Amino acid sequence: MWSKFLKENVYTMRGRSLHERVDEPVGEFQEGARIERALPLWSVRLGLIGKADVVEFHGVTPFPVEYKSGRLREFENDDLHFALKACVWRR
Repeated sequence: MWSKFLKENVYTMRGRSLHERVDEPVGEFQEGARIERALPLWSVRLGLIGKADVVEFHGVTPFPVEYKSGRLREFENDDLHFALKACVWRR
């Protein structure tokens, strides 16, 4: 969706390449954990809609996995993105 508004550059190309596998909704089992890719997330109360790159379910406990490129906390929006997902999980 946002790709309509962004000009292609090295960062968007790297991000697109990194997300190729996680953008397709797929569920599978690996080493006793259920792995869900492109898992839809939403909160009516907060007015948020998005998707998690990958969520590993160990039993009923979800563990979100985020794929980012670059140095840790290079951009503040990375932290905001993850925090918003945490808000949706807490419903």
